[in-house]
Amino acid sequence: MKLRNIFSACSKVLLSLAVAAVLLNTQVGAQESELARRVSLGTKVQPVSNEILEKQGLKSNRGVEIIEVVPGSNAEELKLQAGDVLQSIAGKEIEDVQKFVAHVGSLRAGKPIELKYYRDGKLVTQQVSLKELAREKVDDLDIVYGSVTTNIGNLRTVLTMPKGGAKGNAGAPAILLLSGLGNAFVEHPSADPTGMKSLAYGLARKGFVVLRVEKPGCGDSEGGPSRDVDFQSVVSGYIAALKQLKVHPRVDKESIWLFGASIGGIQAPLVAAAEPVKGFAVFGTMAPSWQEFLTDSTRRQLMNSPMTAAQIETEVAAQAAGWNYIIREKMVPDDLAVKHQDLMDWVDATWAEGLYFSGIHYKFFQQLGKAEIAQSLENFPGVVLSLWGENDIVTSSSGHQWIASVVNRKSPGKASYEALPNIDHNMREVSAASGSVPGAAADNIAPVVIDKLDSWIRSKS
Repeated sequence: MKLRNIFSACSKVLLSLAVAAVLLNTQVGAQESELARRVSLGTKVQPVSNEILEKQGLKSNRGVEIIEVVPGSNAEELKLQAGDVLQSIAGKEIEDVQKFVAHVGSLRAGKPIELKYYRDGKLVTQQVSLKELAREKVDDLDIVYGSVTTNIGNLRTVLTMPKGGAKGNAGAPAILLLSGLGNAFVEHPSADPTGMKSLAYGLARKGFVVLRVEKPGCGDSEGGPSRDVDFQSVVSGYIAALKQLKVHPRVDKESIWLFGASIGGIQAPLVAAAEPVKGFAVFGTMAPSWQEFLTDSTRRQLMNSPMTAAQIETEVAAQAAGWNYIIREKMVPDDLAVKHQDLMDWVDATWAEGLYFSGIHYKFFQQLGKAEIAQSLENFPGVVLSLWGENDIVTSSSGHQWIASVVNRKSPGKASYEALPNIDHNMREVSAASGSVPGAAADNIAPVVIDKLDSWIRSKS
């Protein structure tokens, strides 16, 4: 049973849309960022078909076939056509659709590049300069693009604010959003794979200044490749963004908050330990440890599968043993498969290329396993809200209650737990837990989540 998609609502990178509107990132501040913007080529592609091979007289199916050109795009401006076979971009050969998406995702606007493609059996070479991907824009909100500097590069930030700023001179309450596991973008002019854009817009319309920051290597951000970025680098990016948010002129310095979704929920107390905030809320997160969470989550999700109870327990046991070797004994997944051959099938099913779980390097999880989450929760002096959706099959009610109880042991009454009926792991409203599908797009955040955050923060301000 493959489990690469646990938390995949926050880690799914939409490879099917090779319209090459690939990932993105931003900075806080009133000034326009100097961080280069990614591009969108504006083509839908597929592997080269036999029909096109024969029609163009090509001897190899290397490259990708354009099946559609998006109106108004770079591709239309370059006069690319359906049936053209793209061979290389900026000196990088295109082997397949996935490599095409990756190559376009690495391009930045305004930099001249060479594009090679076959048309009518002839190789065409063009020197081109691609315009940037459109930026988010809505009439009723102010959206400012920027960047923040970290030790592994500049990260893209996006600040979403009430139009014209807060009333009066005090500034508005501010929230930094911490997204889930994986490398799906949190900023995009049209898509919203993690739901962070919907959340930002909803909260800004309630009067909050909301900051999103892309992880290292995602979208416009530097510091990649994203799948090799470690846990601490992600946390450090949030800390840097939070520091920048605190000095923004439209922010109430006495009312700054964090909201962590999925794995962002366990990063929130670590960020708050390094850079104080008034409080934080978490949703659909793990507790108390990665290994314990994943074992419990595996069992819960497999109960919705056709596997027998015995088969489920065999899978759960493999999960527990494998993660123990990787986190506690710091083993490399491939080495684990050699030394413990009874876990070879688990490694093969769980670890892409023997290195990556849900598109994330094993070193990320080794650092996660060492993180002082319980200690950070226990020592946090502010207020905490632990939210769980009753139709979330990825995380548990007990884990969220544990978070509140750890805070309340040292600071009684500072933390509260609340379950939201009919809400799944993606913060969407669904009729049953079986509708909470890991990996499904989270572009329609349930209004109750936004309303709950709004009312809780205002009650604690």
